[in-house]
Amino acid sequence: MATKRDWVDYTNLAANVVQTAQLDGINSKMRQMAELELQKEYREQQEVAVAKCEDLLRDAVFFYSEQLRDLEEIASQNPVVAYIRGSHLKRTYEDMPQFKSSGFRKFEDKERLANVQRAYDRFIRESSSRLKPEELQKCNQCIEHIFDRDELLTVISAAEKAEQLEHDQAGLPEKQAAKQAELQKIKEEKQKTTEPVWVTLSYIVVAACAITAMLGFAILFAGSDGSEELCNRGLMLFIPSVVLLLVMVVVLSKNSYYAKTSELARKAAVLELAIASMTHSVSKKEAEIKKHRSLFAKFGTAKADDYRRMLRERDTLLTQMVGDFAKGFIERGEATAAPSASVATAFEVVLVGALADKSRSIAKVIRDVRPDLEGFGIIKLLKSRPGRVCQCASKDEAEYIGELLKNAGAQIEIVELS
Repeated sequence: MATKRDWVDYTNLAANVVQTAQLDGINSKMRQMAELELQKEYREQQEVAVAKCEDLLRDAVFFYSEQLRDLEEIASQNPVVAYIRGSHLKRTYEDMPQFKSSGFRKFEDKERLANVQRAYDRFIRESSSRLKPEELQKCNQCIEHIFDRDELLTVISAAEKAEQLEHDQAGLPEKQAAKQAELQKIKEEKQKTTEPVWVTLSYIVVAACAITAMLGFAILFAGSDGSEELCNRGLMLFIPSVVLLLVMVVVLSKNSYYAKTSELARKAAVLELAIASMTHSVSKKEAEIKKHRSLFAKFGTAKADDYRRMLRERDTLLTQMVGDFAKGFIERGEATAAPSASVATAFEVVLVGALADKSRSIAKVIRDVRPDLEGFGIIKLLKSRPGRVCQCASKDEAEYIGELLKNAGAQIEIVELS
């Protein structure tokens, strides 16, 4: 039979179980409330986004309805301009996937959009009925040109690059052969440059001075317990040896042999880099031209001058048909295709970042690109970011060096110097 103390323990245990169950229920309800709050916040954000999209779509419907009202006023006077501008507006909103009745939730908005679209279809049919077959054909050509003009400008630029590529490919073997001959000449000159005999002897003197200095330091250390004679002998060996060692190091560092070999190594590295960048430049241009295969198939394979003549003929026809309305498309295309006023004469490769575990591979690339930099110079360049790696005469060479650094784990920027 359970004692009084046991019944008290059972009661406390039952109370704890009930409290735990109540806490679990409260926590569950709190989590449900938090989820509902999140869902509510998400729905509110979604509602705001949908309302904003509807407002933009209403503005578009209003714009197209106002444009149609203006076109209806000139339709009787100039059906050609009315047909071209009306067809242009219709094709513009048809190319927008958002311009559909599904973007609205209210029926009146859907009906307003459908009325605008039906009005455009009716207006275009009525305008085309006032045109002769040859006029209608020219109008359709103008409409196609309005939408194809930017692509035609792109294909003109691609054709110019293709012609330049043919020229580069024709002259590439000759240029590479000239660079290779120059590189071979430098390598032969480097092989002929022999180390002077006195430099070899200087190495022996430096080694002897280093050994004597260490011996003197050992004797000096042994006499540090109070032996004055040993200290004097150690100093007599250590001090002259260190002085002579420093003098020999300075003499060797100023030796013209090392300066000449370093300069030859730098020239050889620059030439090897130039040879590699030539091939890289041609490959890059080939890849850029391949991107425009569909445009060449659309407009037909031709020279850049033929594409320019095609552009002039189509622009002339568009101007004859619609007058000042064509200036907006022509001037916009010219502004897009216009070259920059400042022509870059040089390009600078700047190191802006580097992965921590890629310092050695980055330093190796920098050493190949800049053989004139010593070890401390490379370390300083890696630490003081952003830092100038090198300056190149062409963009292709700068991009080639940039790719080498990127593959090594660096982040770089190419800056145009005008």
